[in-house]
Amino acid sequence: MKNINLTDILVYPVKSTTGFSLEEVEVENKGLPFDRNFGIIGHDDKIITARENPKLLNIATKLQNNILELSSFGKASIQLSLDNLPQMKSLRVGIFSDFTRAIPVEHEVNNWISTVLQQPAKLVKTDPITPRKIKDKYHPQAEEIISFCDAAPIHLISEASLADLNSQLAQPVMVPRFRPNLVIKGAEAWVEDHWRQIEIGECIFEVVAKTARCSFLTIHPQTTERNKNQEPLRTLSKIKKSTNEVTFGIYLIPRKLGLIKKGDHVTVLAD
Repeated sequence: MKNINLTDILVYPVKSTTGFSLEEVEVENKGLPFDRNFGIIGHDDKIITARENPKLLNIATKLQNNILELSSFGKASIQLSLDNLPQMKSLRVGIFSDFTRAIPVEHEVNNWISTVLQQPAKLVKTDPITPRKIKDKYHPQAEEIISFCDAAPIHLISEASLADLNSQLAQPVMVPRFRPNLVIKGAEAWVEDHWRQIEIGECIFEVVAKTARCSFLTIHPQTTERNKNQEPLRTLSKIKKSTNEVTFGIYLIPRKLGLIKKGDHVTVLAD
């Protein structure tokens, strides 16, 4: 087995906005702390993603000392103390084809977000009283929950697989296009698709699915423009289409919690 290492750890506090990198993190049952812990809903109480409004990618996030800071080019940043959020009654929100409970955040941040997105919007956070459950098809253990992430707590991609994809593209794409939590290097391209269990640092993860891809991939994370040729999704569909899904990366559920750090060795326990 080649020497495989963890090269980046990424957290996205607000779903579909820009995240930030960490040197190390304590993995929790529901994934990385604060990852997709917040979402933004529209007037219909459905969580907005960049598929519906690419301007979400214009919002950058930073989290330090329990203060969430949102910033956007040409606009003064805004801060939200997570220690002093008012206790609001939860509401039913839509997320893709499902529904879950969320706590609305009553703060001037909502006007700030609405201005950036150019539509009425409100920040919501996951409801600890009525948490969102992992879908049964991913074989979760009892009481395992997720935030506002797409399917499973943690998403991993391989630099080698990305390099192979880029070798077939006229315009290469970068890691942020795929919005991973963990990035690894040293493995052969696409070999991660066959893993069933891996160890990183103090943690053990079960691989529960390949990551299905959609039109989100066609949105440039910096310009927020959609690729007219549907790239890189079109090329990816030629090399990674399985049944009706185009996949890139893998979903993980933590089975042993602990600390992971950049540079940690990745051990394949079962494939």
